Amino acid sequence: RQRFRLRVGSEIRISEYTVMIRLASGGGEAVSTNQSFDNLFAQKPIYIDQAFLKWQGNESRWLTLAGGRMQNPFFRVYTTDIVFDDDLNPEGFAEMITLKPGGGTTVFINLGQFILDEDSSDNNDQWLFGQQVGATFVPGKDVTTTLAVGYYDATNVNKSTFSQNPCQYGNTENPVCPNAAGSTATPGVLLNDYNVVDLTVQATAKVAGMPLAIMGDYIQNLADPETAAGAATGDTGYQVGFILGKASDPQTWELAYFYKMVETDATLADLSDSDFGDGGINRKGHIIWVAYNPRKFLQGKVKYYMTEPETQLSPAGVGDADIDRLQVDLSVKF
Repeated sequence: RQRFRLRVGSEIRISEYTVMIRLASGGGEAVSTNQSFDNLFAQKPIYIDQAFLKWQGNESRWLTLAGGRMQNPFFRVYTTDIVFDDDLNPEGFAEMITLKPGGGTTVFINLGQFILDEDSSDNNDQWLFGQQVGATFVPGKDVTTTLAVGYYDATNVNKSTFSQNPCQYGNTENPVCPNAAGSTATPGVLLNDYNVVDLTVQATAKVAGMPLAIMGDYIQNLADPETAAGAATGDTGYQVGFILGKASDPQTWELAYFYKMVETDATLADLSDSDFGDGGINRKGHIIWVAYNPRKFLQGKVKYYMTEPETQLSPAGVGDADIDRLQVDLSVKF
């Protein structure tokens, strides 16, 4: 497919407040702003991608409050897309605390209360409550290490659907989730609860004068997920890898490799990376990319995914295929 994405926004500062507004292309999904060249040159829609208010007091720089449709407030590295797709903009409220006790150490606490779906006919609205605690250390010259632990509690998710577009494959549902690619079928209701612990680690250093970042995420759903027949389902996942170099300044490049494995009910599939496999979870495989910046504002990137199902689930074969995906991107930032 040939695709484009457009994101344009503004940051408006008013005293201690910041208003963030961003519009984006796409199909109205939570985890993608891609838009395909299609439909005989028909005009393409624009959506509200971000619209939130942020407060940070002049005398209390350690505290930040935000509300609206916002950028993800949790500390994230590339491997965190095992839980949250990079395009995800949660809706609700967030509180962020940053403390610097000295010695190059930074301690942070991030809290979020997000509305997944609002059901006006009952009191079973679906929410996601997130808590994350972490610290960054500088043990030596050009060496930085960050460790964070997050806990994400989704409520009432087995009482209704999210009314999502589309439904990403992986979680145990009733009926089985239709495949994400262009499906108009009604998503199924999740059979399980999701209380996800996420451990994130990143270490950065310089090797032969080049930046090197090694990172990983390990997740586990503590809610003891089961199938409709009462059999235990997969509840863990991990992603680990490295990025050598950094494509940012003119004539700079980077090379990356990652391996990801995420089981059936390790986390909410509809919030997870939409590019790995066909989107969602219950998949394992390799990710590799090379990127180059001829100019600071211009980047070319070639990325390749080699994936297979972690567990064969669907009787109809939906989501059970091996999927290898090649992406070639040209990006301009202004």
